[in-house]
Amino acid sequence: METSKFEFELPKEIINYLPSNDEEFLKKIKELIVYTLVKEEKISFGKAAEILGMNKIDYLADLGALGISYFDQTIEEVIEDKENLDKLLEEHKSDSSF
Repeated sequence: METSKFEFELPKEIINYLPSNDEEFLKKIKELIVYTLVKEEKISFGKAAEILGMNKIDYLADLGALGISYFDQTIEEVIEDKENLDKLLEEHKSDSSF
């Protein structure tokens, strides 16, 4: 994956609290940017996992820890979908072509 450098300015008060050359700190900044792009639906979950060098399962676990939902449905919508699927399966049980 091709990379680019990015610079930005912060108030001195904040910079005093940040380790300027810590690799872990730079990793956290990258993660925050990627998670924000996912939350804003600008990149996919798979692309985010790829950018962060993670497998999708670990990435999804991290999303949950950050309070970012993988599913865009409410619990009520999920229950409704399940009920509709149950009805369809029941209808097709009596249909011998299924």
